[in-house]
Amino acid sequence: MMFNSSIPDTSSFWKRSRDDEKAVQRDWEESVLWREDKMPISIMLFQTRAPPYNHHPAIHNLCPGTESLSIQSDSEFLEGRRRNVLQYSSIILFMCALMAELDTTFLSRIRYDGDAYLTRFEWGANANPHAHRLYFSCEFSQHKDSLEQNIQNCFQSAKDVNV
Repeated sequence: MMFNSSIPDTSSFWKRSRDDEKAVQRDWEESVLWREDKMPISIMLFQTRAPPYNHHPAIHNLCPGTESLSIQSDSEFLEGRRRNVLQYSSIILFMCALMAELDTTFLSRIRYDGDAYLTRFEWGANANPHAHRLYFSCEFSQHKDSLEQNIQNCFQSAKDVNV
């Protein structure tokens, strides 16, 4: 059982994955002596995104029998989409994961000017598929570092005046 963490989808595998992500994050945020030229990279943004899996037409158009759903009443249409979510959960999961990956990899990195990200995709309460993301940004880190230096200089100036 020593190598249990290398078996995908076991508890120890996910614990090791979580610990690896924490180690990467702490490494990026640390400013160590042997990397003086490298500025620490701070977390810029945390997001939880849930796609509209009960309503999105791109998801339900892939499920068998969807053609008849659109000509039904509103309540039957909603019931049919709920049925799709339960009967074809693998289609729902794949499309939600694909939408989250496209958003994370392309759209959000451009929108938020991020340099790196960590993403975890999961089923939540009430079978709600969603993604948690951490975005890291060098530019944001430089602004944060500059702001911290300015604040420290202001405090030092105030301290020098009072002395």
